[in-house]
Amino acid sequence: MMNHGLTKLGVEVTFVDTSNLDEVKKAMKKNTRVVYLETPANPNLKIVDLEALAKLAHTNPNTLVIVDNTFALHICKSL
Repeated sequence: MMNHGLTKLGVEVTFVDTSNLDEVKKAMKKNTRVVYLETPANPNLKIVDLEALAKLAHTNPNTLVIVDNTFALHICKSL
């Protein structure tokens, strides 16, 4: 959805494994404005080190970090 909808608006979209900070670092550019991620990730349920990823993303002070925790709600819910 992001790849199709946002590219029509002129937004470049890059997909990386956000649990791999080296991949994230390689994908970051001077004009990166948003890092969007899920944790746990769909469909593999990998957990992202949010603090480390945010620190990396914020080396560019104009970059926002957006976290979708949809799956965390169900996984962390007590019985």
